Amino acid sequence: MISCSHCNHSNQTDASYCSRCGNWLGDSPRKSAEPSKSLFSRMPSWLTAIIVILGFLAIIAFFILLVASISTFEGFASLIFLTIGIFVFIVFPLRRKVKTNSGKSILGAVVVFYALMGGVIDQTGNLVYNKPVELCNCDEGTSLDRKTDVTHPYGGKTVYTQDFTCYDQQGNVVKQINLVWVLLIRFAEYIVLALLLIGLQRLIAELRSK
Repeated sequence: MISCSHCNHSNQTDASYCSRCGNWLGDSPRKSAEPSKSLFSRMPSWLTAIIVILGFLAIIAFFILLVASISTFEGFASLIFLTIGIFVFIVFPLRRKVKTNSGKSILGAVVVFYALMGGVIDQTGNLVYNKPVELCNCDEGTSLDRKTDVTHPYGGKTVYTQDFTCYDQQGNVVKQINLVWVLLIRFAEYIVLALLLIGLQRLIAELRSK
């Protein structure tokens, strides 16, 4: 039997690595005597497995909370996409000194993709984004109200559906807006937002060059 110099575990005589901690069992003094600096190598295998499982559960919980927050709270997804837009259309071009005048086809594709993702994911919108939806769909004297309908078709399945409805002053339902119209308006809004950010980036670049 060979005793491991790192954890003192007894191993078979023909073993090259320790079966418990993975330490080298050869004759090289540098590899056998040098203690491992890895924190995971010093942990028992069962503790490492628990940490990995908890890590996966934390990632799953994060994405579940993210989807629920985006689908429920107005302005949450808008803030995320505004941050992404600032980085993509302002910060990145300025730091990389990218000329937006060149490669217009690529820039146009990025703008369309950004608007498409924003329109599809940011269905809740916010107070500003939902005002055009109200103006285009609700009659005079009525107001828009948005809510999220949460359903569970079957176990383990949760569906978030956006409900845009126009109400009169008495609180009666006047019109329920088709979500397709909301998506089209949201797509146009994100096109405008992307163009505004590009214009701001060009303005900042010109001011820097002076």
